[in-house]
Amino acid sequence: MTPAARVAAAIAVLDEVLAGKPAEQALTNWARRSRFAGAKDRAAVRDHVFDALRSRRSLAALGGAETGRGLMLGLCRRSGPDPAEVFAGVLHGPEPLSGTERGDGRAPQGDAERLDMPDWLWPRLLAGLKEKAAPVAAALQQRAPV
Repeated sequence: MTPAARVAAAIAVLDEVLAGKPAEQALTNWARRSRFAGAKDRAAVRDHVFDALRSRRSLAALGGAETGRGLMLGLCRRSGPDPAEVFAGVLHGPEPLSGTERGDGRAPQGDAERLDMPDWLWPRLLAGLKEKAAPVAAALQQRAPV
């Protein structure tokens, strides 16, 4: 699979997750439907999905929508390749960016959105951890070190 095809697969899985299906079940269903995908492809799609879910709020802001496509667009804008290259509609990749998608997206506003914390939780975390709250929340946005 090309990197763009992996992003397209992650978009499809994320759409299922956002519709209410458990992430593991959505990934397993995708893998069964996509027997052509090798172990590295499955691992890459899984990484994309869980990276997007860990940073759902901030990526939705960057991508302009809380959809699978919006989250992956936000992930590309935050740390990935140029979105215009990934969202080009070639080699089983996602459809090209629309005019509004090119302009949509904004920087996350406020600490809760930037650190992917629910609005109700951020003040409580801040009250309990004080100056350690932001580093703890930032650590939750990343994979655990092995």
